[in-house]
Amino acid sequence: MSNLTELRNIGPSMASMLERAGITSAADLKREGSRAVFKRLKEQGEPGM
Repeated sequence: MSNLTELRNIGPSMASMLERAGITSAADLKREGSRAVFKRLKEQGEPGM
């Protein structure tokens, strides 16, 4: 697992979803923006999104 789990409110399950979406670091998440990443997760059909 990446350093994503070190971020507040990101557990192993969410980190896995983010990694499948191409987000592998806090810097990736910051660069993409949380709304864009959330939209990507929904479009991928991630459970719970």
